[in-house]
Amino acid sequence: MKTVNLNKAVEQNGVIAIVRGVKACDILSLFNALYEGGITVAEITFGKFSDEQTFEQLKLAIDNFSDKMKIGAGSVITLDRAKLAVKAGVEYIVSPVTDGEIARFAIENNVQVICGGLTPNEIFYAYKNGASLVKVFPAGYFGPNYIKELAAPLGKIPLVCFGSITTENAGEYIKAGAVGVGVGSALIDLNAISRGDFDKIKQNAQNFCTIVSRAKNNK
Repeated sequence: MKTVNLNKAVEQNGVIAIVRGVKACDILSLFNALYEGGITVAEITFGKFSDEQTFEQLKLAIDNFSDKMKIGAGSVITLDRAKLAVKAGVEYIVSPVTDGEIARFAIENNVQVICGGLTPNEIFYAYKNGASLVKVFPAGYFGPNYIKELAAPLGKIPLVCFGSITTENAGEYIKAGAVGVGVGSALIDLNAISRGDFDKIKQNAQNFCTIVSRAKNNK
């Protein structure tokens, strides 16, 4: 049952898993490891495989985990991708940019949007176009102090930081004012997955959840 909206889920958990480059045969084991590790929000990104293959991966994850996790599609930079994501049954879409047409389409279909922005103007524009959360990307290039500066005048706009997020800096972004972080390779260890070592993924998830939770409690 879908009872908690995306914003609430991110505020509670603080970690968005970015699933990229994972084969369909490993999707269910991966999502099980993420969930057992405490993560309740995840996106499967377009771009690594064909859009149709990504659609199938989304369907697989949603059919098996939508009662436990908020599952969305990432790298939605075309309307065609947005349509596939909605068809798959996602609860949200993520884009590194803000495209008004894509945002409107998602919202009209009861799908929440995480739009991208970097500067204060871009962040405000994303929020004005209906973004539930604004993806600050590439956050890693600018660091937590940049987020702190943004959060001062834009504090009512919920920011999530993407780009080079690790266990070393995730907590700092939360303390700086972000409500959550998007984590890719530091969480989704493709080498571990290729070995079938999903306990490693579960441990990674637990580590990130612990770090982010502590940061939220010490803001």
